[in-house]
Amino acid sequence: MSDSICYTNPFLKEVIFRVDFPTPLTNISEAVSPAVLRAIFENFPISEPQVLQAQELQISGSSVTTSSQEIKKWVYHGREREKSISLESQSITMAIKRYTTYANAFEEFQKVLGALFNENKDLFASRIGVRYINSLELNEPSPLTWGEYIHEDILGIVSFHAAENISRVFHVLEYNFDGQSLKYQFGLPNPDYPAVIKQKQFILDLDSYFTGAYDEREIVECINKCHFKIQELFEKSITEKTRDLMR
Repeated sequence: MSDSICYTNPFLKEVIFRVDFPTPLTNISEAVSPAVLRAIFENFPISEPQVLQAQELQISGSSVTTSSQEIKKWVYHGREREKSISLESQSITMAIKRYTTYANAFEEFQKVLGALFNENKDLFASRIGVRYINSLELNEPSPLTWGEYIHEDILGIVSFHAAENISRVFHVLEYNFDGQSLKYQFGLPNPDYPAVIKQKQFILDLDSYFTGAYDEREIVECINKCHFKIQELFEKSITEKTRDLMR
């Protein structure tokens, strides 16, 4: 797919980039280094650190002991809290609720990621993931009729039996593209569940990831592959009418 595909009004609810590390980041439990902070504050100037409680259970023979530990989570938001980036001892996550373009999102994430690698010379990733959650919400009658907007091949079960009694329809497809995993969840979520479906809403949730051992250059390649595979499946799932709405 082409990276030139860009919609003015996408149905995106959230976009998430995440990289996990097998070993803890240097000194992240106490503070974030000035160099990493500079990279973060360029696009995420609001600091909102959190303290999490980690519980550990130890079993030895007939005795059971528990212990708790405070863990710092460093959270930073955009100027209007439209996006956030968070650092934990073994992960970095960026979540965007007001998405513009992939190029812009990737640049902001890569800037902070690069600063982390400069501070941690032996760092490598164990998991790399990209997730796009789309929610088509239309002010129309017939909440189960999606043929004009969604490809017919993924709509079959909606009309299977007693459509007027359906309270939720959700599918999960899992792919393996030569080591690139992708979990695709789609259907009618129904915010009024367990009542029957009344609101016209369709979710297209695409989550792609790699697991293994990856250096900084390979992380960039994996993120790009995740994005383009997600884009490819999303475009296959919608109709030209949906594209017109997003344009």
